[in-house]
Amino acid sequence: LKNIQIEFRFKKAKIAHTCRPSFLSTFKNKNKRKYIVTISNVISKDLEMTRLKNLSYNAQIGVLGHELGHVSEYIQFNFCKLISYGVNYSNEKGIIEIENRTDKITIDHGLGFQLLEWSTEVHDFHIKDGRGDRYLAPSEIHNEISRNKLYNNI
Repeated sequence: LKNIQIEFRFKKAKIAHTCRPSFLSTFKNKNKRKYIVTISNVISKDLEMTRLKNLSYNAQIGVLGHELGHVSEYIQFNFCKLISYGVNYSNEKGIIEIENRTDKITIDHGLGFQLLEWSTEVHDFHIKDGRGDRYLAPSEIHNEISRNKLYNNI
């Protein structure tokens, strides 16, 4: 992601952390797009515990790694594939598939233990909120880490 344009925005948002291509850059060549990671600085009280500032340091790294995992996937897509991705994200089955895949991308990029800490901190909340299946559970992350060659020496 070294040469990829990524903007981090802190603003009021319904979800604690999100990532997407900027609207206008969606129409550009995949190498010239701009991506926006939004981090909510004002959120409803029931989501307060999931805000970046309320997470442990490693969990913060894990969730930011997850959001950047989306970027590492987006940069591979041409316009049509990017639109298809967005359409797929409009239904629960598609969301689960995309978010689980992004968790695996995060693990493959060496942030498995940080993602595990994030999941451990927020998974029970996600279950109560109805979003528990969207992300890998701590046990699933642990299994992915144990199978991943990157973590063999740990």
